[in-house]
Amino acid sequence: MTDKPVMTVDGIGNKFWHLNGGWHREDGPAVEWASGGKFWCLNGALHREDGPAVESFDGRNSWWLNGKMVTEGDVMSEDNPCVEVYEEYKTMRYAEFVESMILTYGQDRLAENTLGLVGEAGEVAEKVKKYFRDTTLDKEAIQKELGDVIFYWYALHGALGLDPQETIKMNVDKLSSRKERGVVQGSGDNR
Repeated sequence: MTDKPVMTVDGIGNKFWHLNGGWHREDGPAVEWASGGKFWCLNGALHREDGPAVESFDGRNSWWLNGKMVTEGDVMSEDNPCVEVYEEYKTMRYAEFVESMILTYGQDRLAENTLGLVGEAGEVAEKVKKYFRDTTLDKEAIQKELGDVIFYWYALHGALGLDPQETIKMNVDKLSSRKERGVVQGSGDNR
C-alpha cells in the first residue's frame, strides 16, 4: 500500500487521483473530467467539507460527506453535523451514482464499460430468446438486465466525458427528423 495518490490521465483527458484502489486526493478534486466536472473523494468515497463534492460540468452540484449525500447546509454549517442525510441515492443524479461505482480507470475503464454494455444487452436478448423457446416471458428478469444496460450506458458516457442528456437530445432530434422526412425505415446512419 502507498500513502500518496497516483494521478493518471486517460485517452480523452480525464484525470484521476487514486490511492489503494479508490479515488483519493486531499488537496483538490480526485477526478477532473475532460468535460469540466469534478469529484472530491477521500478513500474512494465522495467527500468534501468546504463545498460540493460533485461539481457537474453544467453547474449542478451535490454535497457529500463520507460517501453519503447531504444538504449544502450540513456541509457548510460551522459544526458540520451531517444530521440530515438523504435516503441513499434517492435524489442523487443517476450519472453521479454510476460514477461513484466505477472501479476501473483510463483505457481499462473504456473497455470494461463498453464490454459491460454489450454483455448486458446480450443478457436482455437471452431473456427474450427464452420466451420464444419456453413460451415464458420473465419481465422482472428483463427489467433487472435493462437496469444493467442503463448503468453501463451511463458509465460509458462518463468514460468518454459525454453528457447523457445531450445524447438523448441528439437521438430525439435525429429520429424526429427521420420521421418528418419519412425515412425512419431503411438503413444507414445519415438517412
